[in-house]
Amino acid sequence: MSLLKKTLLISAALASLLHAKEQVEIVAKNVEHEDNTVTATGDAVAVGEGYFIRADKLIYHKESSMVEGFGNIFILKDSSVYSVSDYVKFYLDDKCGYFDKFFFQNSGDSVWVSSKEANSKDKIYSVKGAISSSCNPSNPDWFLDYSKGEFDSESKVMTLKNTTLYLKSVPILYTPYFSFSTDKTRRSGLLKPDIGIKGNEGFIYMQPYYYVTNPDSAWDMELTPQIRTKRGYGVNDTIRFVDSKYSRGYIRGGYFKDNKSFTDQYSLKYGSHYGLNAFYDREKLFSSEDNSKEQEDGLYVNLNYLNDVDYVNLQNRENLRENNIDKISSSKVNYYFEQKNNYFGAYMKYYIDTSKTSNDDTVQEYPKLQYHRNTESLLFNDLLYSFDVKSTRFDRRTGLNALQNQAVLPVSYTMHFFDDFLGVSLMEHLYANKVGFSNKNGIDIKDYAFYSNTHKLKLFTNLVRPYENFMHSIDFEYLYTRPGAKTESNYPSYKDELISLVTSSSEVENSSFRLAQFFYDNKGGLKLSHRLSQIFYHDSSRVNYRYGDLENEITYYVNKYLRLSTDVFYSHQNNIVSSATSSISYDDKDTMLTLSHVYKDLVTAAGKDRGSYFTLNASKKLDYKYTAFGSYEFDEYKRETRAWSLGLNMKKQCLSYSVSLRNEITPILTSTSSGSIKNYIIYFSINLIPLGGLNQTYSINTTK
Repeated sequence: MSLLKKTLLISAALASLLHAKEQVEIVAKNVEHEDNTVTATGDAVAVGEGYFIRADKLIYHKESSMVEGFGNIFILKDSSVYSVSDYVKFYLDDKCGYFDKFFFQNSGDSVWVSSKEANSKDKIYSVKGAISSSCNPSNPDWFLDYSKGEFDSESKVMTLKNTTLYLKSVPILYTPYFSFSTDKTRRSGLLKPDIGIKGNEGFIYMQPYYYVTNPDSAWDMELTPQIRTKRGYGVNDTIRFVDSKYSRGYIRGGYFKDNKSFTDQYSLKYGSHYGLNAFYDREKLFSSEDNSKEQEDGLYVNLNYLNDVDYVNLQNRENLRENNIDKISSSKVNYYFEQKNNYFGAYMKYYIDTSKTSNDDTVQEYPKLQYHRNTESLLFNDLLYSFDVKSTRFDRRTGLNALQNQAVLPVSYTMHFFDDFLGVSLMEHLYANKVGFSNKNGIDIKDYAFYSNTHKLKLFTNLVRPYENFMHSIDFEYLYTRPGAKTESNYPSYKDELISLVTSSSEVENSSFRLAQFFYDNKGGLKLSHRLSQIFYHDSSRVNYRYGDLENEITYYVNKYLRLSTDVFYSHQNNIVSSATSSISYDDKDTMLTLSHVYKDLVTAAGKDRGSYFTLNASKKLDYKYTAFGSYEFDEYKRETRAWSLGLNMKKQCLSYSVSLRNEITPILTSTSSGSIKNYIIYFSINLIPLGGLNQTYSINTTK
């Protein structure tokens, strides 16, 4: 066939196809047009609205608006979904078709479907006797084998019947019905569960359900019922929301009911554990977005209520595996408003000590009001001042309460000499503290007042010198402090926790020295930092010892991976190292290792406080997908292991899992005091991407 004749045939075919209900263009090496049928062979290609078909042979039937494909068929739809088959029959008007030896894949998430035959209608594919996975099709790490299945390419949801999950060739799980999404778009549905066994709590099952009205919704919810067969049952709920582009928040609550046998076994204070947390963080609450008035404000709310520490242990899935719980639960409400040099703040703090059976005597702080005037010049540039005033109400149900008002006015004048080689600052600090007491209940105590001024002199210098292979920077500062006038009235003789919070003492005459030096390589990288500080008290009658502890901190960057650091405090009074923190850190992205040591030998009002603790954390990438990790904590004085863990992570494109062994100490509140339960934990998590997965925990109770 001549080139001219072939071109005319192609043109005729294209012209005839333009009159079809569904426009389609066919291009091939050979195109034949007979009646209402177009036959294309030799790298035949058909292009229509939203799809591309390539095959050894294509036949287009104009009357039925049907395309048939034969041999090495490749179909691309909407630039993201493709399928491969030996034979395809597709009706363009009805948007339905049939496939023989079908292979389908969504390129966005790599999920594929393979079956002997398939049908499609609109954007839904139906298959029989199929398997699916997101792994390498030639040797998948996991796959689903099912009798029937449907995939909605628009909603990206797969619905399967009579499904068996295989890891390699080993069957793991069977379910008569299964549905999952291959899309990361926010949508309602079940999340991966947590399954575990704890020695003292039995079989544990937590199944979160995620609810959202639409992908762009400004709020969503996560509801998590749970059951612990030897302990009880409960539910947790979290509602997250965004009400502006400057804010975020959530409300979280939970309830758990213990079996009476469990409550009696551990003599728990409460048989029910419940709590509520409300969080909200927002900038520009009242201030304008364009900041034309040079003002800004913000609100931070974090309210926490719980009846005991076990609510924290039970409220979320993460604590099924690990418990790092502070015994003090705090609630905060902070608001600030700032305009140019003026700052106003209003704060509230509320504390719950979970180790106590009652918090009636716990001191709370609400409200606390603050006004601050930022540092600015007074009369001329080198004369600076700032101003700060605070009013704090200390309250509790039982015990002494107080209202404290404080004001601070620091004024400084700075001079420079010898071409900025030496700087000198003269400072005056004016301070006032007024306290009124309430809820005295017969306590002989009067309102307290304290006024003082303090003189300060600071000498400082900063020197920088480059060398051939490095650069050296050194800062030196000497600060002399001398108390001025002081007036104090009605210092309480009554001993109470609150007294130490609200009373004041003037500074002791002292001199402090601070040295900081830094060494940089010729590329500007920091190699060594060194800080040294020492305080000396001139009036030793007002302190325990004339010399304060000497602090010496050194950090050495051996290279970009290895760092050595130490921070040592030396007590001149006791001629010992009072505390020290040292660490060695190595991180080259493949290997991470941190060895740290914390040491203390302190003398307090309660007596000696000694400790020596070693902590090791490490991880190592074994290859591109496996990472081993572990940790170890040792108490040198008690000669016992505080905690340890070992584990392995594996992550591939289609599969990830983690397995670890660790010990755990879980705090509890008994009817008389606080206590703990010791457990060994085996944790296993698997995630079939994008199918989801589950977490499993097995625990052995070792409490004696």
